[in-house]
Formats: sequence, C-alpha cells, structure tokens
Amino acid sequence: MNLPNALFFDIDGTLLDTSTHQVPQSAVLALNKLADQGYAICIATGRDRHMFSELRLDNLVKWKFVILGNGHIILDENLKVIRHHFVDPTTIHALVKRAKEHHIPVFLGGPEGDMMSEEPNSYVLTSHAYYREPIPKVKQYENEPIDKITLYEKEGFDWSLFSDLTELSIKETMTTSVDVMKAGVSKHSSIVDVLLTHGYSDYYIAFGDSMNDLEMLQHAPISVAMGNALEPIKKIAHYVTEDVDQDGVAKILSRLGYMVD
Repeated sequence: MNLPNALFFDIDGTLLDTSTHQVPQSAVLALNKLADQGYAICIATGRDRHMFSELRLDNLVKWKFVILGNGHIILDENLKVIRHHFVDPTTIHALVKRAKEHHIPVFLGGPEGDMMSEEPNSYVLTSHAYYREPIPKVKQYENEPIDKITLYEKEGFDWSLFSDLTELSIKETMTTSVDVMKAGVSKHSSIVDVLLTHGYSDYYIAFGDSMNDLEMLQHAPISVAMGNALEPIKKIAHYVTEDVDQDGVAKILSRLGYMVD
C-alpha cells in the first residue's frame, strides 16, 4: 500500500480515552516515532485552543498542523495561527434569537472569551461533563469574533429547526450537544487547505469516531474508524480498529504498514 505521508487524528474518542481523558502511551510513542520518520502528524478536532492546551496535548506529539474548532482555526508546527475563520455576527444574532425562542442554550467562543446565551440546563451539564469543559458565564452577545458555537438538546433532537440558516452547518457529537460551523468550513475543508497550501498532496489518512468526523473520513483516500465509533462512522470507513483504550491507533498503524513497533 502507498501509505499517506499526512495523518489526521480526531481527539476525543480517537486519540483521547474519554473515560480517563488520557492519550494511551502506545499512541504517543507511535505518533512521535512516525514524526521522527518525516510523516506529518496532525490534529483535526472540534476542541478549541484553550482545551487543546488544558488537555496537555501541545507538546505531547510533534504536530505538523493542528486544526481546531472543526476547521475554523489552523495552527502550524509552532502552534501559531495560520488560518482563522469567524462566523458572521448577523448570523450569530439570528441563531441565538431562534435558540432562545425554543429554550436552547447556545455556547459562543472566540479569542475574546466564551459565553452562554442562558443559564445551563441538564443538557449543557451533561455535555460539559463528558468533555470536561468549563461552562462560561451567561453574557449577551455583542458582536465579538466567534469561531466556536455549540447548541444543547436531547440526543436525537431534530435540528432542522435551524435549517433555514444556510450560513451555518450543524454536526452531531457523542452527547447532548451539536457543533455549529460556518457553512463551507469543516475538518475536511481545512485539511485540504493546509495540505495544498504547504506543498503536500491531498492524499491523506484520517482517524475518527464521531459524526463531526464524517466528512473528513468520507473524503479521505484512506479512513479509519475507532472500535468505539458510532455505527455510521464505522460503515463509511475503510478500516475499523480496536477501541481507543485498547491501543486502537497503534495497532492499526502497525497493520497498515507504518513502522511504529
């Protein structure tokens, strides 16, 4: 097999064990070994810059590129911002207004800080406990630059309620929240962007487990779903490996022929 030089990994449930919130040592060793061999080891996650650091991922692996906020932010190997997408304030006001009408809390995050549109309910508490993310204070949105948006409701909620807001796209997560992105911005769009603008081909391999990984995996020349992945993700992936807590990343890299042992 012609192995891709660029490898993109989701964080939660792929690299990070969501029960221990640690990256298995087998994955750390394997990825650093590949980085030393010249492979481009990259992140593609919904997490923001603050949580990337809080999870102590900054220096865990020799990252070549880090895609955050489902594609809204791209960092280089020195963790400096090389691309930043923001959602239009008019669209955000329309989203928050619609959400408030239906008592749906909205998380807004950006370089000037994070905020909630209303007091957290049980769906907010469940989601933030799952991801171990702090819940910001309630604050009125005043046109601050925003690169991360989250909505909260029961699992399986019909999000077509917001389908007329065509400037946005909504992706389900593994819990009682959904990620909201600027239309046209995704993990996949930023992967292609960063590869082609830095002299790489778009022949890459992607690893994921959740619905916000779907597009990235669908378009990847080679895709891997974790054993703990959602069934729709497993169905579209080229390979399914073991769970994250069963050394799934290191095992599939070895089976594919990467020299990680």
